[in-house]
Amino acid sequence: MMRKALVIGIGGQAGSGKSLVARCLARHGGEIIAADKIGWNLLERGTPSARRVVEVFGPGILDPQGSIDRKKLGTIVFARRAAMTKLNRIVHPALLAELRRRAQAPGKPVRIIDAALLFSWGWQKKVDFSILVTATRKNKIARLMQSGLSRTQARCRIASQLPEEKMRKLADCVIRNNFATKAELRDVCDRIWRLLRILYSGTIN
Repeated sequence: MMRKALVIGIGGQAGSGKSLVARCLARHGGEIIAADKIGWNLLERGTPSARRVVEVFGPGILDPQGSIDRKKLGTIVFARRAAMTKLNRIVHPALLAELRRRAQAPGKPVRIIDAALLFSWGWQKKVDFSILVTATRKNKIARLMQSGLSRTQARCRIASQLPEEKMRKLADCVIRNNFATKAELRDVCDRIWRLLRILYSGTIN
């Protein structure tokens, strides 16, 4: 009988560093399932979801090649809650179905779901172990600005997401990612992995 994979969920607000935490844990043999990447694959040119999004938000969100421009769409949906709700209704059903499929598919014994909205979706109940990655507001904004967002865009993105106080109550573990170096974060992740090996010794070697 095929052994069930251990599924770890990592969530947190934009700029918290959750994707870096996922990569640190994956160094030990886990397979990353990135919700953001799945979502954008669903919006590739010509897909049903992409056509529907263009119908709802108009051709102004397209780049010169006719594909959805992430920054243009993001400027709209992160500024208006109603716009974000419309986008989520289009994309999330297929995205969550694909997340579920990948988490259950044959493969590595440990799956790491990297999803900003993990706790908003209630997926802390669907994974075996949930991790919330937090950071100071100052650090989150600085990281988002380093990725190319303006200060206003960074603030809008953070404000659109579930408050950290609510997510803390739902998570099995919290990582406060205000470290000066990536090495310090890797050390924390290594310790969490050792804990997981103890808790799930039947799955993690």
